[in-house]
Amino acid sequence: MFFDSGDSVSGYRIGRVTIDESFHTQSADENFYHYFCNDTLYSMTRTIYPDDVEFFKKTVSSLGDDEVRHCMIRMKNRQDEYRWMIMKMSVNVQMLSHGTRLTDIVVKDAVELEKSTTGLENIIERFRFLMSVQEAVIFEYSSITNRFYVYSFDYNVNTVFLNEDFDYFRFHALSEGLIAESSRETFESFFESVKAGISRFSFEMESGIITGGDQTAVQIFSGFSETDSDGNRVVLGLITAKKTVEDPLAAAGPAFEANLDPLTRLFNKKTVTNYARNHITSGENKSVTIAIIDIDDFKYINDTYGHLFGDDIICTAASVIKKETGSKGTAGRIGGDEFMVVLYDVPGEMEI
Repeated sequence: MFFDSGDSVSGYRIGRVTIDESFHTQSADENFYHYFCNDTLYSMTRTIYPDDVEFFKKTVSSLGDDEVRHCMIRMKNRQDEYRWMIMKMSVNVQMLSHGTRLTDIVVKDAVELEKSTTGLENIIERFRFLMSVQEAVIFEYSSITNRFYVYSFDYNVNTVFLNEDFDYFRFHALSEGLIAESSRETFESFFESVKAGISRFSFEMESGIITGGDQTAVQIFSGFSETDSDGNRVVLGLITAKKTVEDPLAAAGPAFEANLDPLTRLFNKKTVTNYARNHITSGENKSVTIAIIDIDDFKYINDTYGHLFGDDIICTAASVIKKETGSKGTAGRIGGDEFMVVLYDVPGEMEI
């Protein structure tokens, strides 16, 4: 089985090994030798399942100088059990510059990776629930993509406030009034700290990022930088309201609450309309799809069974719309039984 270099594989790490063009082991870390014992001291192929040896050799031999490749190979551990291993291969650039071609390989156990992934999914589920209870607004930055991503959770439903190139975000945040004049210098420091990957930071500024500039509030932008298992730097953080004695757990301040329809907790008409307008005029080469949804025979239902039953129908419909929209866009209530759904970069009608 073969994956192209665009796939991201991370999880339970067995160890790292470096081999030469004859597949002889040149060096390896302690974890690698501990897992495979002495079978790999001379050659990697000694511990590879016989039917996979030729595929392994071809994969290593055809690896490009600047390519990263993932593949799956069966290998024998110290208990003489063959297990599927995920290998991440790359040419050792430093040795290549000296005329020697070596291949660096990171080995991960596929079964343990699956177990680890399941455990992480459970942790993520609890994390999302906690974030929705606190109404926290989260931001992320990736040094690989240079994207800045601002979002929140409402019981596992992801609401995206912002997903932009970080440099473009800086430009439009300052030019379109998302940052108060008094906080511009602080915002620049925040921008530079995120870009530089400062280990921990916290900045207080008056911002309207969550509302698209309609309202501003004094908020705390706190975060930290870390390196993932593939060596890529990411920045994670929270946007919270400046704490007060009266409301010490307020997460995003009155500005966030002002965006919501009080009955459905979806965005209100003004906010979802501004959201749609901002995405249409952002200048990014991505499609924007707008859908208007209403509830059939709602007036008859409301008049026949009463307003409380009608409100329950509206809330149920809102919950379904929010769940189905997910991270593909956002939704808002624009009238009594009318909703607007804004989807971005949807490939076709079937997906809609």
